[in-house]
This record gives sequence, structure tokens and C-alpha cells, in this order.
Amino acid sequence: MDGFFVPVYNQNGLIQGLSIHLDKPFNNTSDIWFSSNNKINGTNAKSWIMRNNIRESTTDILLTDSFLLGNLLKETINVPTVAFQNITNSYSILKEIENTNITKITFVLRVPQCSNLDYIIRRVFRDLIPLGYNLDVKIIKDIKDFFEEDFNVSYALNKVA
Repeated sequence: MDGFFVPVYNQNGLIQGLSIHLDKPFNNTSDIWFSSNNKINGTNAKSWIMRNNIRESTTDILLTDSFLLGNLLKETINVPTVAFQNITNSYSILKEIENTNITKITFVLRVPQCSNLDYIIRRVFRDLIPLGYNLDVKIIKDIKDFFEEDFNVSYALNKVA
């Protein structure tokens, strides 16, 4: 199996998890997680949240459902970012931003790789809209989109929903 390592960082910039992102899916997954679940004093992989550059004064964040995309955002433009994979509701996201001044959340999705867009719209957007956040969506078709001048131009939520 060919692929590359994808680290998951915590708010202190330390690696809390590691996966191999496969070049070709294997057993219906593109990621294989490192885990010592069945070892003495071992721990299993879980649904981590990756934070980058988020402080109490932060007002805008980028949010993505892919650690691979989260790492690319961190390494290319280094803006406040939250990345997740396989969470079942917005509680985990809200926990990460609860002591901040965040008012705007831009979902960054890579199309067509984002296989759970319907789920994100139904679950996460539905939970965040009543809380008064200004929600936008930025669609990425190619990694080079990070380097375009208009990267920060996002699409209104109503154009996606």
C-alpha cells in the first residue's frame, strides 16, 4: 500500500494522532490509523479535533472535515483552522471554540473528495446556524487553490444548502 503520513496536531502543536493517507482506498477507507489499542498500556485511535492558530481573540476560522486538508491549510496559509474526521455532531467543534470570539466559520471542502457533504449540511450546519455564527463555504477543487489570490473569497451557505 502506498501513501503518506498525516499527523493530527493538538492546540499546542503536538502530534496526538497519525494516519497513513492511502493513494488508493483499501477496505473502503483512504486512511489507516496508528493505534496500540490491544497492547499493554495502549490506546486506540479516536475522533480527534485538530486546532491551529486559535486564540481567545480569534474571530474567523476555517473548518474542514479532513485532517489532510487541515494540514494543507496549516502548512500553506497558517490561518486559524479546525479539522475533524468522523465526528457525529457539532459538540466537539463547539468545545474547541467555546472560549474565543469566533463569529465567522468558513467550511473548506475539497470536491469531489468530500464524500459526506450532505451529512455536514444536515448535522453540523443545522447545529451551528441557530447559534448566530456567520457561516460560509469555500470549495477547493485542487490543492493549488490555496495559492490563488482569491482563496479567501468564500461562497454563501445558502448557495450550498
